[in-house]
Amino acid sequence: MSCCAPSGYTVDEVDGICPYCGENTVCEEAFEQCSYSPVECKVCGWAPCDQSC
Repeated sequence: MSCCAPSGYTVDEVDGICPYCGENTVCEEAFEQCSYSPVECKVCGWAPCDQSC
């Protein structure tokens, strides 16, 4: 089990790609948004799980 708190989106909801970082997005928000990790993209809010928790 992952330690991350997920964005709440499902893979089926992915509808785009961030033009800045290239990560999957849902309504222009990052699909992967770990609330424990630092945000790596200021455009979409992408914050990949870095296992810091």
